[in-house]
Amino acid sequence: MTIKFNNVYIGDSVTVVGPYEASGPLSNYFDKKYRDLSFGCNTWEKAETKMIKNSINLLLRKIKNNKIDLLVSSDLSNQLIASNFASINYNVPYIGIYSACASSVSSILVASTMIENRNIKNAIITSSSHNNSAEKQYRNPVEYGGPKKCYCTFTTTGCGALYLTNKKSNIKVESITIGKTIDKGITDVSNMGAVMAPAAAYTLDKHLKDTKRNIDYYDLILTGDLGFVG
Repeated sequence: MTIKFNNVYIGDSVTVVGPYEASGPLSNYFDKKYRDLSFGCNTWEKAETKMIKNSINLLLRKIKNNKIDLLVSSDLSNQLIASNFASINYNVPYIGIYSACASSVSSILVASTMIENRNIKNAIITSSSHNNSAEKQYRNPVEYGGPKKCYCTFTTTGCGALYLTNKKSNIKVESITIGKTIDKGITDVSNMGAVMAPAAAYTLDKHLKDTKRNIDYYDLILTGDLGFVG
């Protein structure tokens, strides 16, 4: 299913990250970087909440607009506890989204649909994860110190915030394709990439076909450049 939008634009964005990301090759592109995982808090969940608030506050300063119609926030914690506690500070309508690795796009889909239908004029989207709060939930307690396989995935510590608006900008949310669950029988819990790859491949292929884009798959693999936003 591909949904096309005519009046949804990205006004600005913010990224806040932890120490591992801050020391990586993309370090100069982040708006705020922490040098330790606690962020001065006494729990990992509180640290993630602080990170979400940081990203929203920085974004509000960038866009210079405090009249936000909707906040859509997603994270990987139980009951979206980090997003819920962050939302308390802004006194605006709030929707919490949980869709694992697809949470950021799912949040954009929800807000974009409401903007396109003229239910709202703008929205702030956040999507976050904290390595230690996430790892202790769906793998092993961090304090347990269990050894990991050399190829297992590693949850990032970071938060991205996006300002969506009906005012024209250089970046337009043109369309979104909703994929479907595809189970290829992968049973290795340490290899989430293999679990998600079939659905990701299907969704990309469906999107390119629905939007009638002719992209050379070989070039796509070599460059990593999809050549579109949406």
